[in-house]
Amino acid sequence: MLPAVCCLLLAFPSCKQKNIYSEEISKLDSSKTALSIAQKNIANTLASDSIAIALLSKSLEEIKAHLPSDTVNKQTGAVLSEISNLKSMITDLMQYRTNYVRASEKSLERINSLQHDLKENLIEDNNKAREYIVNETNALTKIITELKLIKELSRVSSNKLDSLRPRITFVIDSLNSK
Repeated sequence: MLPAVCCLLLAFPSCKQKNIYSEEISKLDSSKTALSIAQKNIANTLASDSIAIALLSKSLEEIKAHLPSDTVNKQTGAVLSEISNLKSMITDLMQYRTNYVRASEKSLERINSLQHDLKENLIEDNNKAREYIVNETNALTKIITELKLIKELSRVSSNKLDSLRPRITFVIDSLNSK
């Protein structure tokens, strides 16, 4: 009897249905990895942007506290304008980042749910399944692209702040010496 059971087990190794979406599931895993990398990169810019906002706010307060009157010279006015513009740009960037981080988290939830459904063969219509995969992959690609853009804009604003610092220091020092 035992040899007959062994022959049956070898002849029919598994009754479980093979997953027809294994390649798509793998592609979704790769997309999730790319998103994870983009999320980590963008998280690193949050601290530097927060510090930049604090520095710009402090600089504005310090300059305004030492202004002799409502009228300022051209150089001081230009620096004040640049500080305000850069602060506004970074503030907008931080809000933009927050929105895309939320979007990336929601996209990740949808992809995890889709992967579960694909692994369990819960989507009976192959065309619908492939449509869901394409839609989620495209949405994720857009989010990753935007997160990379945010990282680049953060780098640009950091460079602008670095180039503006000597002028800020000069204006503050000149106002303090009066």
